Amino acid sequence: MTIDAAHIDVEFTADGMLSGGDMSFGAEFRSDWLIGRSEWRDRIEAKKAAGGGLEQYNLKINDQNPESSCVCNAAETCFRTVWTRQLGVEHSIDFSPMSLYTRICSSRHSGSWMPDALAELEDNGILPEDTPANRARFKHVVHQNTPFIRERDLPDGWKQTAKHFRVIKGEWYRLPDDNEAFASALLSDMPICYGRSGHSIAALTLVYSDGRFLAKYAQSYGTDVGDNGYQYDSERNWNTDGAWCLRAVTMPSDVSKPAGGDQL
Repeated sequence: MTIDAAHIDVEFTADGMLSGGDMSFGAEFRSDWLIGRSEWRDRIEAKKAAGGGLEQYNLKINDQNPESSCVCNAAETCFRTVWTRQLGVEHSIDFSPMSLYTRICSSRHSGSWMPDALAELEDNGILPEDTPANRARFKHVVHQNTPFIRERDLPDGWKQTAKHFRVIKGEWYRLPDDNEAFASALLSDMPICYGRSGHSIAALTLVYSDGRFLAKYAQSYGTDVGDNGYQYDSERNWNTDGAWCLRAVTMPSDVSKPAGGDQL
């Protein structure tokens, strides 16, 4: 496999991920989850044979333009990917990064801290995106990314719906500054919300190309960016500004009514 060098270690212009917040947030990544480097290539090949990495569950690339909401787009991509991995692509739901961003930012272009977004996904959840299908199905929806709204503009009673779409408490795992942990999370189908150069992205899959391992991540500037919305980081960029992987999100008792009996 050869990847276009133009899509590897792309330089970013800071667009809203601020270093700070409670960087100790999350449980520690467990040592018994570590996968030795000698196994990485075999694990990658096994995943390819079984249908691919987590990108098979990421059915949409977000477009945050012109908002400074990269943190919430990365967090939403991680959440949505795990939701779909757990329930199957036939039960995938598009969620609204703006419904998360407006609760943790101070102004339109203030940006936000990753730990704040991750904690908010645990505490209050996220709303489905305002699409025709979701509008017909759920009581509370919000558009994907733009225009910017304030928290007061969220639909009345929004927590009734958002509470059904949360990260399970304790299921964000803080990654040490260690490439083995970063690779192990991806090989274990745990997407990673991480930051570098003032930008936040969602790593989904570990790949091997021309003698080196790369993290394949989803951008949040539409499918015209990179390789249909994906780009790649070599090991030097894997964990330079905080990284958390996600193992599990809440599951509905009835997949036909994931927001419960009150969803409409």
